[in-house]
Amino acid sequence: MDLISINGSEIKSVEYKEQRVVTFKMVDELHQRVSGTARKAFNRNKDKFILEKDYFFVKPEDVGASFKGTSEINNSGTYLLTERGYLKLVKPFGDELSWQVQDMLVDCYFKLKEVAKDFSNNEMILRMLAQSNEVIKQNNENQKALTQLIKNLDKKLSTLETKENVKSLKKGRKTKKEKILKLKSQILKKYNSIIEFCKACGFNQSTFYRHLSNMGKKTSSQIRFEELIEEKLK
Repeated sequence: MDLISINGSEIKSVEYKEQRVVTFKMVDELHQRVSGTARKAFNRNKDKFILEKDYFFVKPEDVGASFKGTSEINNSGTYLLTERGYLKLVKPFGDELSWQVQDMLVDCYFKLKEVAKDFSNNEMILRMLAQSNEVIKQNNENQKALTQLIKNLDKKLSTLETKENVKSLKKGRKTKKEKILKLKSQILKKYNSIIEFCKACGFNQSTFYRHLSNMGKKTSSQIRFEELIEEKLK
């Protein structure tokens, strides 16, 4: 339990429903008043105090885990004053000691709980931020890995496409060569020589071989050449 020094006296903190409270006994001791002074002052002005805001009235069976402190809860019930209730109670206390004790209780007792709570909240926020940064860092690393994977896949795909293009080109060349050989074979079956066939078509050998190398192209002259050969081989 926390020990707090107030005007040279050490008191143990008492908490109820997550806020610090004081008992009549604590008030009397800190303000150096005759025992029972705080209770009498409260009873005289009880109509000015609001239950659950200025004070709690609790019995042993009511507190449970919501009560923290060494103060005993009487079987008949005990009054617990909040900061607001305490300030109302000691309002008539106008001596110099009372002013000092009020300031110290507010700053070092009641407010300290709020400071600790704020610190705890800030600590939790910092932990959440740290976790968020870790998640962002992990996501960035995953993104880098994914980007590298995509680059590797693109490279492999490009290599495969190049190989397929080479295969296709080789296949096309092989097909074209086969067509040329087949055409020459057809010509020589009907004509004694290529020269004889060229004369029958009306062009020289260089023109024939040039068009032969361009087999498959869709130019107008190439199309006429292939139509002429087809007609002469009928």
